Amino acid sequence: MEDNVFIGLRAIILPGVHIGEGSIVAAGAVVSSDIAPGSVVGGVPAKFIKSVTDYRQALTGKETLTKGLAPSEKRDHLTEIFADRFPLKSR
Repeated sequence: MEDNVFIGLRAIILPGVHIGEGSIVAAGAVVSSDIAPGSVVGGVPAKFIKSVTDYRQALTGKETLTKGLAPSEKRDHLTEIFADRFPLKSR
């Protein structure tokens, strides 16, 4: 395992597997083969999802500060930001 690797909760890394620098392993993933540097992987078995660079670009503009907001304000704020990814179902 190289430097700056993030391993999610309950991920399983099988013996002999090499994880490249700066990679991210999703929670619950089972890594059975080597991971290239700068990769985001997940699943059972773990598969390449996207590069860390693409992952960061996808999150750009999604940063938000909600500290100090009332629960209803947080809900409204986060709903507005993530509406395209998580559309609310009619109630």
